Order: sequence, then structure tokens, then C-alpha cells
Amino acid sequence: MIDKSKDIYSFLLSIEIYSVVIPSLLILVLIFLSWRLMPCIRSIYSALRIKRHVKKLGSKTLSNIKLPDGVDGEVYIDHIVLSGEKLIVLDVKQFDGLIYGNENLDQWTQVVNQKNFQFKNPLMQIQNHVLAVRSIVPELDIEGAVLFAGSSHFPKRRPEGVLVLNDLPKRAKDTAVPDHVLSNWKQLCEYR
Repeated sequence: MIDKSKDIYSFLLSIEIYSVVIPSLLILVLIFLSWRLMPCIRSIYSALRIKRHVKKLGSKTLSNIKLPDGVDGEVYIDHIVLSGEKLIVLDVKQFDGLIYGNENLDQWTQVVNQKNFQFKNPLMQIQNHVLAVRSIVPELDIEGAVLFAGSSHFPKRRPEGVLVLNDLPKRAKDTAVPDHVLSNWKQLCEYR
């Protein structure tokens, strides 16, 4: 009789331990996974946020498109937006911190946590992207711009041709697109 009560007691004790240990382990696993996946989740959220804002610049958008550069190579373009009778070619930069640069400098500087990082002038790169688009649809008006989408700030002067995500329109432009522009747009869509 005593053996049965010890068995029941040990059984109840083991259930109590498992009811604490298993949920605790599950919580630890979830914390670890969320910590490991957080950069990926942030990246996906940021990309969706950018895409949502870019769509508000015009009636149609192409994203992540490769075009011939005219010299046996290709250029990768983040976004092309159809806005009325013109195209806007966007290159997105996910930078944080302070950004120093202007149209005429070859190198720009990013300052994050009192550390300086140099990078090529993105306005020069966007000019190459505009030329690639123009080689496919030469009759359209094409603008280029660099979109800074991180928490970056230009403490001096923001250069011409640079946009900041928070400065983009809050709602989509509703502009009519002429037929000749739409036929050119379809030419670009073939490169998707």
C-alpha cells in the first residue's frame, strides 16, 4: 500500500516539474528565435514600408529591375515610378546617422555613433540608371532621385535629387497617363 502512495506522489511530482520546465523551455526557445529573427523581420518591414511610400509617387511602379546598361552589362534599379507623363528612377539607401555630401563630391560621409564611413556619391550612380532607362524609352521625361529610407539626417543641406522617406507624399497621386506613355511603360515592364 505504501508503495502505491509513493508511486502516486512521485508521479504527481514529475507532472509538476514538467508543467514548469516545458513551458519555461518553450519561452526560452521563443525568446532566442525572436532575437535571431529580429534583423530579418525589421528588414522585411522596412522593405514593405518603402514600397508602400514609393507607390504613392505615381500610378504604377516597377521594383527590383535589371536593365542593360548599354555597355554589355546590367544595372540594378530599386524602383521606377510612372507619374503622369514622366518616370522617376529611385535608388534606395538604408542609412542611419548623419549624412554629409553634395552633388559635386565623389565621396559622401555617414557618421554613426561618432564613426565615419565613406561611400560613393549615389547621385552619380542614379545618373547611370537614368541613362539605362532612357536608352529603352528615349521619348519620355525621366528624373532620378536617391531615397534615404533609414533614420538618416542631412545636418547641412540635403542635395538636389535626394529624397527622405518621411518627405514623400502621404497619399497616391491620381494623375492621368497618356497612351504613348503607357506603351513606353509596357516596354520597361518586359525587363521584369
